[in-house]
Amino acid sequence: MAEQEMRKKIIVADIQLFLLAIIWGAGFVAGKIALETTTPFYQVAYRYLGAALFMLPLALPRLRSVHKKTLLAGMAVGALMFVGNCFQTIGLLYTTPAKQSFIVPSYTVIVPLLSFLFFREKPGKRLILAAFLAMAGIGILTLNSDLSMEYGDLLTLIFAFIFSLQVIITGRLVNHIDITVYTLVTMVTAAVLAFAGAFFMETPLPPSHISLRSWMGIAYLGILNTALAYLLQNMAQRYAPASHTALIMSLETVFGTLFAVLLVGETFTLRKTIGCVVMFCAILLPKLPLPFHRRSRHGDAVDEPADSITTEDLSRPGCRATDRPPV
Repeated sequence: MAEQEMRKKIIVADIQLFLLAIIWGAGFVAGKIALETTTPFYQVAYRYLGAALFMLPLALPRLRSVHKKTLLAGMAVGALMFVGNCFQTIGLLYTTPAKQSFIVPSYTVIVPLLSFLFFREKPGKRLILAAFLAMAGIGILTLNSDLSMEYGDLLTLIFAFIFSLQVIITGRLVNHIDITVYTLVTMVTAAVLAFAGAFFMETPLPPSHISLRSWMGIAYLGILNTALAYLLQNMAQRYAPASHTALIMSLETVFGTLFAVLLVGETFTLRKTIGCVVMFCAILLPKLPLPFHRRSRHGDAVDEPADSITTEDLSRPGCRATDRPPV
């Protein structure tokens, strides 16, 4: 009976992760729609303001007893999140949602490589192969005939690196802070900095000048793609095996492409299709279970350790339990 109950919980968790992949995949299109009548800084500001208001009731009871370290960490990572999301949002002005949906998840390869650079955590062979595949896929997707890169693709790639730093920092902090309050503080910090950036760097944009369609995109990003996704992931990861989590969340790239084609009429050339396939293989490779088990010296089967981080190692502030900022 207990085993059946656990299987049901795993199935429910897998469904939650599947919904999460759909939400994140559609987020790239929502971002493009939001930019139709907004500017990058205002979009980031309203997005995180909405997410913070959604998260406030959950974090409010914890604020009285929160440690100073949680507040400082949230402010620092919130500032980093603001910078990264500005790169991503500005990049979306000059590239397509589908291309972003394949470039952004390259953080799953970048994070372990940066961990090796900073902390000497040796990557596995599959991760090294995935890194080469990712570089090839990004090259096919983004490089022109003269080997130059489109402006929007370059900004998106910079975001992937900044986001990777967020993942690493939060991964080091997560066991020492209140993650709910931390998430709220990152969102508030990102919103405040974005409003400040809009004030100094962009033309004032009254809310009445933003179209209903763009407001819907912003609401989707703030409530669904950020706050609700964070809750869904935390609930799912209590029961979903790590292998399920990583593989299902990889579908974010597939849904991102699907929604880009269906909702904004994006078209695919042969080259773009090949680049997407190569990138998807690079994202998926470190997460796939090995077709065999190595043997211990006693002859027992031993599972190979995963080459890449899983979502238990990640959390978008506002999305993942330890740091995958929503995109």
